[in-house]
Amino acid sequence: MAKSGGGYVWDHVLEYRVWCHDGDEGDYYYAFATYAEAHECSEQSKQADDPLALVLQHEHINEDEPGQYVHIRVPRITE
Repeated sequence: MAKSGGGYVWDHVLEYRVWCHDGDEGDYYYAFATYAEAHECSEQSKQADDPLALVLQHEHINEDEPGQYVHIRVPRITE
């Protein structure tokens, strides 16, 4: 399961996602290997958001409170 908010560092981009919003079909996304492909898709649809990167983080930095940084060393997947 992917978390939202990639934080300050990431290790590997797994794919680029373009989320689309359609009242009849609900929310869905298209996945792309490159940002250029994802950007082109997002430009062609009024219902599409800007591309997001799905990333694998081997470690990351949390900032639960402003200025309070915690170095986390647990793998996670996030957008």
